[in-house]
Amino acid sequence: MNIQRWRRLTAQRGEPGYKTFNQATYIVPAENPKASPQAIHQGLSLGRDPLLEFFNV
Repeated sequence: MNIQRWRRLTAQRGEPGYKTFNQATYIVPAENPKASPQAIHQGLSLGRDPLLEFFNV
């Protein structure tokens, strides 16, 4: 939702006034290493295994 709002308030890519969007994202490790990602305020809580899979480790 934040990105969509930002795009409404700024120009589109390649147009004058275009600004990139950045947002801090928190990653909170879960106790269970296999825990699926769960949304938290501005981030995710997830287990070690899904996190390593995301980074292709």
